[in-house]
Amino acid sequence: MKQIILILLATFSSQMISATNIEIDGIYYILSLSDLTAEVTESPNKYKGDIVIPNKIEIDGKSYKVNSIGENAFSVCDEILSVSIPETIKRIGFAAFAECHNLKNVVLPEGLESIGPYAFGYCQSLTSITIPNSTFFESTSFWGYSTFRDCTALKSIKLPDNMTLIGRDMFKNCSQLKIITIPQSVTMIEDNAFYECSELSEIAIPKEVTYIGSGAFFGCEKIKQLIIPDLVEEIAGVAFAGCKQLETIKIGKGIRKMDCTVFQNCVELKNVYVYSEIVPVFNFPYFVEYNPSEATLHIPESALFEYMVSNPWSGFGKFTKLETTGMTNIEKEHNMPQIYSINGGRLNGLHRGINIIKMDNGKSMKLMCK
Repeated sequence: MKQIILILLATFSSQMISATNIEIDGIYYILSLSDLTAEVTESPNKYKGDIVIPNKIEIDGKSYKVNSIGENAFSVCDEILSVSIPETIKRIGFAAFAECHNLKNVVLPEGLESIGPYAFGYCQSLTSITIPNSTFFESTSFWGYSTFRDCTALKSIKLPDNMTLIGRDMFKNCSQLKIITIPQSVTMIEDNAFYECSELSEIAIPKEVTYIGSGAFFGCEKIKQLIIPDLVEEIAGVAFAGCKQLETIKIGKGIRKMDCTVFQNCVELKNVYVYSEIVPVFNFPYFVEYNPSEATLHIPESALFEYMVSNPWSGFGKFTKLETTGMTNIEKEHNMPQIYSINGGRLNGLHRGINIIKMDNGKSMKLMCK
């Protein structure tokens, strides 16, 4: 009977340990008895100063490997200055360091497997960080990724070589971000990925990217040139809106769909190159808060007329024909064709019924619009 009671007490004690926060040297842990691992968790008194997380802890003669930093573990700990993370850590959970406003230095270990959404959100003193190649970014439907959103002092970041997307809100409002290299493995740039990264002056979009999301580069005021690769089929709303110094954009031959707000408030945009021989369609037949009348549209010779008579492309002041041979473009300027009604009245665009199109080479043609 005594032996049974001792076994029951031992079982009860083990269950209590696995369910209770254990504090060792000022750091709190949740223990897993099944695999002898420990997760760093929240402190009831908030962490302060320079935090050094050990690779293991000893309890009752047993060694527990510290392998994860849990959700909200260090969130809103304003007095944390730095965190030393051991090589044993495999996962950093949701909002683990969110709103640590004075956190300046974090070195992530090689072998780190995942970082949760909003993990470093609003770390407004963090200036640089390197993400190991082994790391995967997590997301939620509500937060998106938001991994470094509002890190307003972040100036540079090294991303994993094998990552496949720049997630929603990942660098939103990183207003000091100046240097970032997008890995060539990336295929999607999601909504608001670089929203209001106002110091970002150069960015190379990898050739494997197929989609650029809404607001992806909204408010990137210092970017002067963008090259959109051939595999991109769609550019969503306000993708480049507010890029006030953008002068030239080159859009690859795969583009099929664009939003009417894509160039909103791009006040210096004077040269738009579109290499698609199929005229991309818009959700509305006009540009929102962008006047193309003083800009030049550079387009393939084979589709010159189709662009000239398609809205909102027809609004450009000049049209330039591209005859592409490798990387060499031969350009010839064309004026906007004049459009008349069947009765000879001048029209400011295509209208339903028969339109008479007079080209700048003197040729005319009839076009029926339904």
